[in-house]
This record gives sequence, structure tokens and C-alpha cells, in this order.
Amino acid sequence: MTVVWGAAYRQLFLDVCVPNQLTPGNLGALPKGSRYRIFTVAADAPVIEAHESVRQISQWMPVDIVVAPELSTDEDQFARMTACHARAVKDALDAGAAFIVLAPDHVMSEGTLAAVVRRHQHGARAVVCTGLRIEKDGFLGALRDRGSVRDLSARELVALALRFPHPYTQSHTIDFLRVATRPIGVYWSVPGEG
Repeated sequence: MTVVWGAAYRQLFLDVCVPNQLTPGNLGALPKGSRYRIFTVAADAPVIEAHESVRQISQWMPVDIVVAPELSTDEDQFARMTACHARAVKDALDAGAAFIVLAPDHVMSEGTLAAVVRRHQHGARAVVCTGLRIEKDGFLGALRDRGSVRDLSARELVALALRFPHPYTQSHTIDFLRVATRPIGVYWSVPGEG
């Protein structure tokens, strides 16, 4: 499930993130009976539904495009997104289903979702993955130069991310000039290694 609205996020999601997920080790690794749910606003629903990458998802599993009234409130964007997540969690609980949250601007390595499925099959009740926030334009340029957003190995994806750290990510590095006041993690630079 993902929550996406607004032209900038919508296009990044459709042109980069969904094609990145369309691999055997990601969407192809989800168990039979899986569904792909996209929570969005009414104006974005037809654009999302008509996009080729979404049609490709439907070759793997059903796609539900949910027009979410939660996104039309005056609350800040994070409160609206969280309201959609809460609704999706309730829907999954009611259906007795497992639940995966995919951010609309998230790129993953090949095999990420297969690893989540394996952990679930071995009894994990939750799998939490963090991500490095990156400088979007440089990173997307590097992906274009690569020629494809699919089949990124974990090492290749991390190497790309480390080339284009966002200032927010840099602020979590212990020796950065302006360290984050409320860090979500702490990073140490290892010269020549990452």
C-alpha cells in the first residue's frame, strides 16, 4: 500500500518507484492473493489508473486505487498520510492480511520484498526498514545514466545513495558541521568505505 497525491510525487511514483518494484524479487515475490493499494485524491486517480506502470502491476496482482477523503482535509501532509495508513491497517486487520507500506518516493534493491516475505514466513510479525534520504535530482540523474531503475543490487543502491546524500541525511553524520537536533539515526563516515 502506498499513499501518493500531487503531481510531483505522483510522477516520481509512476515513472521511477513503481518500475523499480516490478521485478521478480519485489512485487513478483509477494504471495498469491496479494493486492496493491494506492491511496490518492480524486484528481490523481485517473492519471494513476491510466499509467503504464500501474497496468504492469495488474499483471502481477489486482490494483486498488482508493480515493481517500482523508487526503482532502486541512491537516498537514503527514497527518493526512498517517490517516490513510491507519485506514489501510484497519482494512488489513479486518481481512486478516499482512501489510506492507511503500513510500511513494522509495527505491529498493532487487529482492527487498522477497526478504520481507521470507522473514514473515519464519515468524516475524514486523519488518522495519530505514532508508537514506537522498538528493533527488543527482540520484535520478545517476539512475537515468544507469539506464534502468530495475534490478538494483543492495550494494549498487547504497553506493548510489552515498554519492547523493540529502542535507538531512548528512546532518545525521556524527562529524557533520550541523548535526540534527532530533536524529532518527546516527551515521559514521568510514573513509574509503562509505
